[in-house]
Amino acid sequence: MKSSIEEMREGLTDAEKEELAKDMMAVVFSEVNLLQAGQAPDLFQQQMRDRLNGKNRAEIRQMAESARKRAEASAEEQRKAVEKQRKVAEEKAREEKAIQIIQIQGEIDELVAAEEKARADAEALKKFEVKRSRFYVAEGRFSSDPTIELTVRNGTGAAISRVYFEGTLSSPSRSVPWVKDRINYQIPGGLEPGEEVTWKLRPNMFGEWSKAPKDRTDCVLTLRTLKIDGANEKTMLDSEISEHQARRLQQLRESLVEIKKQ
Repeated sequence: MKSSIEEMREGLTDAEKEELAKDMMAVVFSEVNLLQAGQAPDLFQQQMRDRLNGKNRAEIRQMAESARKRAEASAEEQRKAVEKQRKVAEEKAREEKAIQIIQIQGEIDELVAAEEKARADAEALKKFEVKRSRFYVAEGRFSSDPTIELTVRNGTGAAISRVYFEGTLSSPSRSVPWVKDRINYQIPGGLEPGEEVTWKLRPNMFGEWSKAPKDRTDCVLTLRTLKIDGANEKTMLDSEISEHQARRLQQLRESLVEIKKQ
């Protein structure tokens, strides 16, 4: 084989010799499994000699060109397969992103609707008037009981079974209230539309209202109606959404902006 190669190289320019070497390498490695060649080098050398045996320079050139065309075709096929996989992956990612946007937007819409309902309910709750409110400590024989006295009028047009307030006890000269707490009252017999009544409520003497000062005469009690239940004891008007819902809405809005940027 060596002598045959030397004969083919005779009379060639350096460039033609280099071209012949490249052609021979293309033929030799056109059908080689490199892993198997490494495991059986003697077999590889025999196969290499067999491929070149009896071939002249023109035949080697033709075999090399065929090998290169096959390699190019294989590489192109592989490139197309990779490109197809990439497009499939991109399409799947787009579909998943679209589904994610739809889901997020759907939940945002639900929370926005809840927010809008809460605002509308807060406006409607103004018809439940707290006409008078004050706080004092009723001294009993054995205890001192925090007492909230208030007069309310039901202008909602429907009977009410329970009412929920946020109470704030403060002094005009102080920036921090003495007490800020929630209370609710189950109305015996309910409160009919247009009815006005005065209640004396006794908050938990061991709760927040026990912190109210007993020696001040400048305390002012403000009551904000948060929610009312109808005659069926189900929520009729509710001016609030939960802190969890508010945080969730903010997070979803931020997530939607980020996803659309991607």
